[in-house]
Amino acid sequence: MTNKSDATANSMSESGCQSDATSRRSKWLAVLAVAVLVLTMALRLTHAAEIPAGVAYEMEAAYRMQCSQCPYTDFYFDQFMPVVVWRMLTLALAAPLALLGGASPAAADVFYNFKIVGLASVLLTAALTLFSFALLYVILFRFTHAAFSRPVKWLIMGSFALANLAVGFEFGEQQHLFVLLFVPYLLVRYLESSNFAAIIPRRLQVLVGLMAALGASFNIFCLFLVFDLWYFSLFLQYGAVHGPQERCSQALHQLLHAPH
Repeated sequence: MTNKSDATANSMSESGCQSDATSRRSKWLAVLAVAVLVLTMALRLTHAAEIPAGVAYEMEAAYRMQCSQCPYTDFYFDQFMPVVVWRMLTLALAAPLALLGGASPAAADVFYNFKIVGLASVLLTAALTLFSFALLYVILFRFTHAAFSRPVKWLIMGSFALANLAVGFEFGEQQHLFVLLFVPYLLVRYLESSNFAAIIPRRLQVLVGLMAALGASFNIFCLFLVFDLWYFSLFLQYGAVHGPQERCSQALHQLLHAPH
């Protein structure tokens, strides 16, 4: 009887030690993820005037459209319109920032004030980064308790923060915006394929689906990536897709039964 009670006590002690180790590992990973994200924001804010070439190109298109010019006819532009709408939001944010800084809020003055426009671009992209980070946190820690352990969850969060740090000078480019908008959807799709998405609210699934659609609309290559992943998911679910009829029927089946 004594031996059994000692074995039980030892087992409980080992379990407690493993739980404490897991908790400490989770805390360190959480601190690391948040620290990397804060470092990313600080680095970009200190170099806000360094506007990437792609952002500047799209910003000029947004400024010309604000001046009542029409793309493809009044000026050359070879990108999709949704990304120009995003740059219009940047210019709209730049106007009050210029006013706060004592500069002229006029559209022409704001557009040629590179420090103000760069700061507005960084702030808007940082807001989207924080929103995606918070959305990943909600999905992982509130709705997927059985999917991953806490250290793995914080490892995913840390990887997302590190990816934003690795973007570097391309902070706010189309590809970066696409990743910010698409990663929550990719996580939900993975959880759905693993039978964990039933606990994720439908409204949240719709939100991440709309975010992914917005990100895919920025660039034709982003759209191709979405269709490639979709086709790959069909291949994993149904096996090889041979002809166009089978491909269309299975794609229609996927659309009809998709949660978002």
